[in-house]
Amino acid sequence: MAYFRYLLFCVVISLVFLLDHAACAQRAALRTSDFSGSQLMSVMVETEDQLKALLRLYEKDDFDFWGSPSMNDSANVLVTPDQRGKFNKFLDSFRLKGHVVIDDVYRVVRSQQKSLVNVRHATEMSWDAYHYPETIFSWMWQLESRFKKLAEVITIGYSYEEMPLEMLKISTGNSDQKYGVFIDGGIHAREWISPAVATYIINELVKNSSVNADLLDTYDFYILPITNPDGYRHSCNYNRFWRKSRRSFSFLTDLVGCRGIDLNRNFAYHWKEWGAGFSPCSMIYAGSSAFSEPETRAIRDFVKTHSNINWKFYFSLHSFGQVKGYTKERPQDYDEMLRVANVGNDALYAVHGTRYRVGSIRETLYIASGTSSDWFKSIGVDYSYAIELRDYGIFGFLLPAYQIIPTSEEVWAGIRASLLDVRANEIIERLTRINRL
Repeated sequence: MAYFRYLLFCVVISLVFLLDHAACAQRAALRTSDFSGSQLMSVMVETEDQLKALLRLYEKDDFDFWGSPSMNDSANVLVTPDQRGKFNKFLDSFRLKGHVVIDDVYRVVRSQQKSLVNVRHATEMSWDAYHYPETIFSWMWQLESRFKKLAEVITIGYSYEEMPLEMLKISTGNSDQKYGVFIDGGIHAREWISPAVATYIINELVKNSSVNADLLDTYDFYILPITNPDGYRHSCNYNRFWRKSRRSFSFLTDLVGCRGIDLNRNFAYHWKEWGAGFSPCSMIYAGSSAFSEPETRAIRDFVKTHSNINWKFYFSLHSFGQVKGYTKERPQDYDEMLRVANVGNDALYAVHGTRYRVGSIRETLYIASGTSSDWFKSIGVDYSYAIELRDYGIFGFLLPAYQIIPTSEEVWAGIRASLLDVRANEIIERLTRINRL
């Protein structure tokens, strides 16, 4: 009898959980590979009441918002056929102006997925197409074998689904006399441009090492192109707009498509305090505890166990929005971080005339806690930045492959300029101290 009551209790609790997260069922179409009839809508926010209404809808997690709504700005929303009537009624209720950005999302998704490059033994990498994770990993190992004195692949851990977390260390030696630069990409699965830019930076540093000798004399680079390989692989094969990792919680949550952790809410700095989800169904679910996930623990453990590295810079590559942000609030060295960011931003703009906004994440994007850039800053990294890559929202996460090279060129120019500026200032300071002796 006691066992029967316990079983009944478990069933009731499970049903309550499912009802409480009914939004998951409404968004089931977003968790499959079929986006037939779906549209990408852009909504302009012009009044405070409109912003409040849109934020309430955003926080309900019923719709897939491609960014947090903000005043006097447009928010992109993925709308399925089943949601269209409800969404249009919502727009009318608050006199919100909405227009279709992409009329046939399915067609664009299928085109991108079909054009993915999947080569198991890649000796070269191209930047006119997106690539499967296995192709990227294979290319990294080929670089190590061809440039043994410069490139070293380090497997810093394994993902939830046992995929390797492959990092490339790029160094000309004498690491104890240099600064460390940590660059990661692909923490959010659907942001395909992020790993593409990360691999471009790798290629520039390794194959054009003589051109970048000034950088390599001062810095060692540690580049993790795909922080979330499980999610990225799932985005390539099934759900193009999958964001999180692929952690499973239970049979019931898996059944309604509620899987995964937002790895960029799982770091141990003000974890789960603001701008983070509490439900496994949330797109920004922060996990059961800080560093609960093997992917984020691998980064933490690598940094902590390599305390001999004098970490100077951290760049986390995201999309989209064309923003260079740093930490939640203004740190004590805000002016210096802003100065170095603007040096990079000027160099970035000079390449293709692309404008990025610069400022704290809270001021330029949205409030979020448990992010990687905040955590790196909290452990003493002087310059910690999150870069939201192209574009402003015309294509969003579906950025065409022809934009990979120009995006990579301008972002690398910006990062390079920031690194060289700090290097030059330190040389000047060193010479000044010598002259004073």
